[in-house]
Amino acid sequence: MATGAPKELLPLARLVIAELSTCLRQAFPRPAWPRLRVVYDESGALAAAAGVAEPGDDTEVAVLVRSGRIVMRAEGYGAAHAAAQHP
Repeated sequence: MATGAPKELLPLARLVIAELSTCLRQAFPRPAWPRLRVVYDESGALAAAAGVAEPGDDTEVAVLVRSGRIVMRAEGYGAAHAAAQHP
């Protein structure tokens, strides 16, 4: 997650993700949990590695990482879905 106002919005994002995670963990058995990792990129280093020059509140970019390498990059609305569907 990246934002133009990290000091203001990242704590709120952490809270929302934590609450959602708590609900989902109670609703689904552990084997059904997806392999998902949310990264809070306060420094912008991950965004730069993904090719995002100026991350902001409107940024929608997803990358698929396999064996420590970016193998797919998608940008725009539906980027996460497009990356997840990559074979």
